[in-house]
Amino acid sequence: MNERPDKAFVDTSVLVDALFEKKDRGRAALQALACFKITELPQYAIKELKTGPLSYIAWLHNKLVDTGSFADTLEACRRLYVTPRKHHAATALEALETAAREMGRLFTPELLERYGRTSLDKVHADLYRYAVARMIRRAWGRRRTRTIPPATRRRKSRDGCGCPAR
Repeated sequence: MNERPDKAFVDTSVLVDALFEKKDRGRAALQALACFKITELPQYAIKELKTGPLSYIAWLHNKLVDTGSFADTLEACRRLYVTPRKHHAATALEALETAAREMGRLFTPELLERYGRTSLDKVHADLYRYAVARMIRRAWGRRRTRTIPPATRRRKSRDGCGCPAR
């Protein structure tokens, strides 16, 4: 009766956390999935991912392309908060946060070589656009591999897998 189930059905929110590696939530999601021998990803979760968070992040990417300005894109996100699409803006801002962490590894000489003399706003817009596009492609490519453990992976013992006890 105290045995843990061997199979897990991955919900959309867990899938999003695992794919976009949202700090502690992403690690926790991957750790939880690692406790199961089999994880199943229902088709509805992929559809919800595609029409939900992935489309919101694609909106952010397109807004960065359309405006060509980081400040104007932030303004567009702010305007969404007074509409019924508040969750859309929140997801876009979370994507910007993740992109900012990724861009924190760049140094000024690399930026000067790449962009020359241009406004910092345009540089930010381009860098964030690139980081967001990369985030979308990476998440879509890993939608199944992050949730289905490889058959060759060694499993920790049931006691040491980090799962909460029942």
